[in-house]
Amino acid sequence: MLKMKAFIFFVLAGLCFAKSSPVGSPSGTDERAAPLEREGDESKAGEPEPPQEGSFTKPAKPLGHDLPSFIGGESERRSYVIALVTICDSDHNSFKINEKNISFESCTFTCISTMSNKPSTTKRIPPGMICNRDKNVCPERGNCPLPSC
Repeated sequence: MLKMKAFIFFVLAGLCFAKSSPVGSPSGTDERAAPLEREGDESKAGEPEPPQEGSFTKPAKPLGHDLPSFIGGESERRSYVIALVTICDSDHNSFKINEKNISFESCTFTCISTMSNKPSTTKRIPPGMICNRDKNVCPERGNCPLPSC
């Protein structure tokens, strides 16, 4: 009787935890069935496939995405960021900027070094670049002019 209980226990354990073969494939082979393609799932050559469900990749944001809307549209924001990065280091591409940490009130921004041997530095936004919602521009010296009421 004890042998019968042990046998049934192991058979049930084997059924619960055993690896099952896919439906339609002969058991005992390691061949996996290729996933079926649905209509409309064909990807064109050279185009990246959309991320799979459950994928944790962040979508790429365009340059200037985090800048305030008073700078302008997408192309103006992109140009604004490129101009600031160019000021950081014109010889090498070893600096970046954090768009969220641009101080429009004081017309300054921080150049963050991507290399460990160069320190981060604070620079002024060039004169003539927009610094507030009234389209005022940064002066040579001092803070951005206050917006009118």
